[in-house]
Amino acid sequence: MFDVILAGSVLLSVFLIAYHHVIFPWWLSRYRRNHPQRPSTTPNRHFRRRAEDSDLPAVTIVMPAYNEEAVIADKINILGTLDYPADKLFIKLVCDGCKDDTAMIARRISCLPQNKHLNLQVVECPINRGKVTVLNEAVTACRTPIVALSDVSALVSTDALLIAADHFTDPKVGVVAGTYRLLDNMNAGESLYWQYQLAIKQSEAALGAPMGVHGAFYLFRRELFAPLPLDTINDDFILPMEIVAQGYHARYDTQIMALELEPTSEALERSRRRRIAAGNLQQTLRLAHLLHPRHGGIALLFGSGKALRALMPFILLFTFFASGYLAIDYPYWRLFFALQVALYGLVAFLQLEPALAKKPLMQTLQYLVLGHLNGLIGSWYFITGRYRQVWQLTRNHKETVR
Repeated sequence: MFDVILAGSVLLSVFLIAYHHVIFPWWLSRYRRNHPQRPSTTPNRHFRRRAEDSDLPAVTIVMPAYNEEAVIADKINILGTLDYPADKLFIKLVCDGCKDDTAMIARRISCLPQNKHLNLQVVECPINRGKVTVLNEAVTACRTPIVALSDVSALVSTDALLIAADHFTDPKVGVVAGTYRLLDNMNAGESLYWQYQLAIKQSEAALGAPMGVHGAFYLFRRELFAPLPLDTINDDFILPMEIVAQGYHARYDTQIMALELEPTSEALERSRRRRIAAGNLQQTLRLAHLLHPRHGGIALLFGSGKALRALMPFILLFTFFASGYLAIDYPYWRLFFALQVALYGLVAFLQLEPALAKKPLMQTLQYLVLGHLNGLIGSWYFITGRYRQVWQLTRNHKETVR
C-alpha cells in the first residue's frame, strides 16, 4: 500500500514539474495572443512644453544606494534626459551608509548644465540600515501621487515616465512596470531564461497582473503603498503584489526599458538566484491569501507560477529519491530513475568540461538545473534564517545576500 501511495505521489510530482515548466507557460502564451494588452498612445513631447503637461501626474523617483560611485554619474545623466516636465519630476537619492563618494558625485553631476533642471535631493544616512528600511521611509515621505523605484545601476528609457503616465490615466491601474535588459553579454542559457521571463511577464499581464516586477524600474500609486516588513527579501514582488491584492491592476509595458549596467558573473548569478529563491519561499508564505479563488486569474497565476517555483526544488528532490526507492523493486521505475541520474550527471560533467558546456543546448540545460539547485540552497538559507540581514553589495557591485 505504501508503494502505491508513493508511486502516486511521484506521478503527481512529475505532473507538477511538467505543468510548471511546459503546460502552464504554453497555455499562458496562447491566452496572451488572444487577449493583447492596450498599447500606450502617449505622443512624444520632444522635450517641449505642451498643453497636456498640466494633466501629467507628479512623480518622485526613489533610488536607494550603497557604494554606487562607479555608476551614479551615468544614472544622474540619464535621468537628465527623461522627457517629462521638470516641475513634475522629483528625484530622491538615499545613500544608505555609503562608504564611498556616491553622494558627492551625484551632487556634482547634477550641477552640470544638462542636469540643472533636475529636482534632486540627496539624503545621506550615516549607517547602513537596509534597503527595505530606506524604501519604507523614502516612499512614506513622498508627496507626489506616483512613486518610481529604480536601481542606481539601471538606465531608463527616455519616454518611460510619459508611457507610465498614460497607463495611470486608468484609475484602476496601481502599478506600471517595464522590461529589463542586461548590458553585459549573456550566455545562451541566461539569454533563454530572460526571453522566457519576458514572455511570462507579458502573458501574466494579459491575464491579470505580472507576478512581481523588475526592480530596476517600476512605478506605483503612493496612496496604495504600505510599509514592508523589514526582513522582506523580494521587495519588487511583495510591494506590487500587495497593491494588486487591493484590487488594482498592474501593467507591463515593453516600451518602458531598464538597461542594467552592472556586469554579471557566475558567482553573482548564483547569489542572485539563491536570494530570489529565498524570497520566493518567503513571499509564498506571506501572500498565501492571493491563492483564494476570489482573486480569480491572480490566484491562478500566483499558484501556477511563483508558488510552484518556490516548491519546485523540493518537488524535484522528492521525485528523485522517491523514484530511486521505487526503482529497487519495480523495473519500470528504474528507467525513470536512470534518466534523472543521467540528466544530473550530465550537468555535473559539464562543470568539468567548459568547452562542451558552451554549446547552446548544454548551456540551457545547465542553467535550468543549476537554477533549481541554487533555488534549493536559497530556500534552505531562508528556512535557517540566513537572509535576515541588511542588504549589501559585492564589489562587482551587484546586490547580494541580505
